[in-house]
Amino acid sequence: MGMVLADPVMLEKLAASMDRTAREIPVLRRKASELDVLSEVGHLSPLLSYLNETARELRKKAGILRTPSESPFGALAQYGLPAGLARKPGAGKEFEAGLKKVLAKYETAVPEARARAVKDYVEGLTPEQQAALVVADPATVGNLDGVPPPLRFAANRISIQRQYAKEKRHLEGLAADGPASHRSLVRLKALAQFLAPRTQRTRNPKDGSPVYSDVPRQFLVFQPDAGSVADPEQFPSRTER
Repeated sequence: MGMVLADPVMLEKLAASMDRTAREIPVLRRKASELDVLSEVGHLSPLLSYLNETARELRKKAGILRTPSESPFGALAQYGLPAGLARKPGAGKEFEAGLKKVLAKYETAVPEARARAVKDYVEGLTPEQQAALVVADPATVGNLDGVPPPLRFAANRISIQRQYAKEKRHLEGLAADGPASHRSLVRLKALAQFLAPRTQRTRNPKDGSPVYSDVPRQFLVFQPDAGSVADPEQFPSRTER
């Protein structure tokens, strides 16, 4: 049975409780030694290891669960795309259907011809329509040759966010100290790193001193199901530009 602990505050409180218990074990061992009954408390050493390891895992889980969620419109803003039309429910369905018609028409065409047709279709849309298309079908847009890079970056960020949310829900029902929980934590950590900005170093034009700024990561390809709950042995697959 899984231990449902979705609240990071509760996870940290439980970890603190385990820390307190762990601090008592050396005291108990000293007393047992004084009473010459140390052999009777041999189970305390593995218990101490268990408490320390579980407390660390709980804190890791709490840290991951604290990762802020982000709406798809935040992803659009990251790459300079307007979110006005995309905020309307179903606004991108028309453009999604148009893209699918292009893909069906060029299904048997050489990749270069299909990419040109996709490029022509997408660039024929207004920026607002392009953004609505990204939100409507990020999995397709993010991995499709011919789509302008900024749209692919935004689409793949949305796909990563959705995979993160899916993995987080999966983790919430797992026992904190089980191997499945560990694998899920590793995947969540990788996905959180994808969402985290990278540090860019430039030079101050006035004096040449280094200037550091955070910029969003740019993924031209992201396969959401690689490394998901359906494929627990693998990491999510991505191509960062």
